[in-house]
Amino acid sequence: MSKGYTFDKDNSVAGSPTQLIFSRENKLLASHPITEGRGENEKIHMVRSFTGQSLKGPDGSVPILNLSAGATDSPTYQAETSVSAAGRSQAVAFKFGKGRVVVQGEAAMLSAQVSGADNRPMGMNVPGNDNRQYALNLVHWLSGLLREK
Repeated sequence: MSKGYTFDKDNSVAGSPTQLIFSRENKLLASHPITEGRGENEKIHMVRSFTGQSLKGPDGSVPILNLSAGATDSPTYQAETSVSAAGRSQAVAFKFGKGRVVVQGEAAMLSAQVSGADNRPMGMNVPGNDNRQYALNLVHWLSGLLREK
């Protein structure tokens, strides 16, 4: 894990370069049983993260939420000093022994929160993303309900 913040001004919410967008359109959402679901009604089209970090999984892991060539990591939220996060991800999946593992570099996307005095929605509460279905598909894959095709 990068132990900092991941920025991507070209694949983020306007004005929030750490709120990243992973979609089929920008090609940062990998094809995997977690993103494909069991049918069209479970297929993920766009996931939004909320200020996370990048990670690189172990050998044999599959990146799910890929970072673009322009993504960077910084130890501070101001991004004063940064290094490239190209080739890294915000989520990876892999099999381990008889089980399965998913490692996320950002957790708010799997939660339903409100933030600040104005109760801004965060995570699954933000409209326009597939974060709820992503979380469900993730649990289905971990349980073995979703299988490799």
